[in-house]
Amino acid sequence: SENIINRNMAITVFILAFFIIFSTSITSLTQKNNISDLKNRIAEIEKSKDNSPKNTDDINDALDRNNSKKNINNEKITFIGDSVMLCAVEDMQKTFTHSKIDAKVSRQAWDLPKVLKELKDKDEIKDYVVIHLGTNYKINKSEFVESLKTLENKKIFLINCIVPESWEEQVNTTLKEIANENPNIELIDWYSFAKEKKELFYDDATHPNVEGAKEYNKLLESELSKHIAK
Repeated sequence: SENIINRNMAITVFILAFFIIFSTSITSLTQKNNISDLKNRIAEIEKSKDNSPKNTDDINDALDRNNSKKNINNEKITFIGDSVMLCAVEDMQKTFTHSKIDAKVSRQAWDLPKVLKELKDKDEIKDYVVIHLGTNYKINKSEFVESLKTLENKKIFLINCIVPESWEEQVNTTLKEIANENPNIELIDWYSFAKEKKELFYDDATHPNVEGAKEYNKLLESELSKHIAK
């Protein structure tokens, strides 16, 4: 009868409305937890201020003995970055066992001279230098290049950025120009690799999540191996 049809339609509409509200609530909760997860993860990583692997001498010696062919794990590399790199520190430590990783939240491109000086004073500038800066604001090209010149004859790798802010294009264009204009500098294109892979990021579309950190590390391993592993 008409009453039964109307009642069934009302029940159907109610059920659909319930699921829409429920799904929206779950999505909102997930997004909120996602950013919370990012903050908690960074806080945990920062608890150990020294981002270098600890007590790895014996492991490194064993790797040297067991690897007759040199690979990227045995190369001496200095990594300098902001919170994006910091998110991948744990994976990087396992891959780049002879390296120094100096990554810090909110680091700006203009902090580079100070960071380089501190690392030089500690004799922690390795054979190769990888820099990931520009997430937090624009890069002044001339100042940045002057800072890089203090690395003398080191081979340098610049990682471009993924950040949904107005300066993303300026930073990536500047880094590409610097790499093109200097034979000792290579560009690692994190932007092209991961920009469209939303599943690799927290909700801010900038910081790699756990899976994104693994992919970030794999990209570094692959790109650096092309240029420096023997």
